[in-house]
Amino acid sequence: MRTLFPVVLTGALAGSLGLIVAAQEKPAFQRAPDALERVTWRTRTLVSDDRLTNWNFAIPGDGLTFLETVVRADAAIVTFVEASSSQVVGPGSSRTLDAPHTPEEIASLKSRMGEVRLLTYRLDRATTGESLEQALRFASAMGAETVVVPAGTSLAGLDAMADQAGVNVAVMADSARPAALLKSLAGKSKRLGIGIDTGVWAQESVAPADGLALVKERLLYLRLRDRSARGAGARNVLLGQGIGDLKGLFLEMERLGIRPVSMTLDTAGVVATPRDLFKAVDAFEAAVQPAYGINFTAFSKTRPIRWDVVMPGKGETPAPEALRKASAEVRAQIVAAIPTRAYAAPQKPRKLLVIESLHGMSHNTIPHTNVMIEQMGRITGAWQAEFNNDLDNLKYPKIKDYDGVFLNSIVGELLAEPAVREGLAQFVKEGGGLGGIHGTPWASRNWDEFAEMIGAQSAPHRIEQGVMKVYDPASPIMTPFAGKDLPFREEYYRFEHEGQGRLRWDSVRVLLTVALDDPAIEPRPWTGYKRPDNIYPVAWIRTYGKGRVFYNSLGHMPETFMTPEIVGHFLAGIQYLLGDLPADATPNPAGRRSF
Repeated sequence: MRTLFPVVLTGALAGSLGLIVAAQEKPAFQRAPDALERVTWRTRTLVSDDRLTNWNFAIPGDGLTFLETVVRADAAIVTFVEASSSQVVGPGSSRTLDAPHTPEEIASLKSRMGEVRLLTYRLDRATTGESLEQALRFASAMGAETVVVPAGTSLAGLDAMADQAGVNVAVMADSARPAALLKSLAGKSKRLGIGIDTGVWAQESVAPADGLALVKERLLYLRLRDRSARGAGARNVLLGQGIGDLKGLFLEMERLGIRPVSMTLDTAGVVATPRDLFKAVDAFEAAVQPAYGINFTAFSKTRPIRWDVVMPGKGETPAPEALRKASAEVRAQIVAAIPTRAYAAPQKPRKLLVIESLHGMSHNTIPHTNVMIEQMGRITGAWQAEFNNDLDNLKYPKIKDYDGVFLNSIVGELLAEPAVREGLAQFVKEGGGLGGIHGTPWASRNWDEFAEMIGAQSAPHRIEQGVMKVYDPASPIMTPFAGKDLPFREEYYRFEHEGQGRLRWDSVRVLLTVALDDPAIEPRPWTGYKRPDNIYPVAWIRTYGKGRVFYNSLGHMPETFMTPEIVGHFLAGIQYLLGDLPADATPNPAGRRSF
């Protein structure tokens, strides 16, 4: 994998090592011109979460220096890199990584990596004794988790060296069925294990299930490679496009609970230009998604529903009775804001499934939303709410047990499993309801269809004072506002007008907006994004297939759930998505915009 873009390192190169040991400027390196946006929601990074699959994924630096590899990993939003012992440190240097390094040089090298980390250190040739110990110490000092050694490396004393260095050592298999190697590992430290090249399994017709059944928990390292056909004469292809059954490999690893595992993408033959790396990493995501999704759905079953409307401050330990009393007072304020009657009589008993943030940020007002929705259903009889984070409920046909699904300020991963995605999409398209509050557009940003359903994907924001204004006075969902403005302090989202995160203006019907940037109301000037039309939507509805979607971006402040106009608006919006309160969801006229 060779680079066509120059790699610019911050600071001058120094000495034969090509590193600077003195203080450095920030950032650690200049990002590549084609670098993707730095985000945390890509499957390629989420698979490494030790609460989930705990499969760390790296790219190698074939044809690149170590520091060039770091820049390309950053460009592709890959957290880890693999280094090899014969790899040159950086541009302008002739030193290789297997040369002796002082602690200061190692610290300098790590500082050049920014947020990228070394996952695996591969020895290009077998070594023993002091040389092997030095390699393990270097890998440990660099923060590597696994050292990959060639087939045939002597195991004598290796487990003691690995324990002392604090790293795992994976011995590459010498065949597709390495029975002898596995036998020699019997009784050795768990820090010793086996490395498998999946391309070899493909070449020699070893099914992933059969190969994993042989190596089991001794698997520490995977070299991810797919092949166009059986036999040595085949060529490497993108993962999932050959005969290696990489999806089946990951599904079997998940079924067997094989983790942690260090994985490196073999780029030979599939990455000829820098942008080819993006395609290769995307192929990895497609291959691992089903297994990762199953894992995430299992994780969802462990996530509790939050009802803690009062949280002690940092360092505070209130008496249980004081906490109970404070919580009761907050609940009473929420209940006081709820209308006593529904805006429309339910056409039939309605069931609403409520799911909250599972993996990412959990807003402290999630409990307030839960209380509001629960008590609304109880007081008005408009629905019965089920609070359940088990994502199996979103799979078809189970999801048909509900009339609507409400996503409670979900930020981060949610709809990871393909069957969950398919179930929710089918449910809404066939006439089901979908609702969301506050952070929900930030959910599952690795699935673009969700952004289309909910109407946006992200937005710049801050807590500020504004004046909410009814945008669609004819909508029954806006009845609680009685046509009046509402000055209010909230964390307002300034939904953008272009880009992937944008508000899908031409697909939604805006109900409520907020007037911002009046210095008489909010004296702190906003220096970030401003919509060209100066219209900042707060709530909207839309149809998606035969289904109905309602979203409101409020919900960061506890006072939101104690304000009758807003609470009544949520009641009406949920009745709309359940199918009991008809409302015009014709998309906004384009002429209402100034761009």
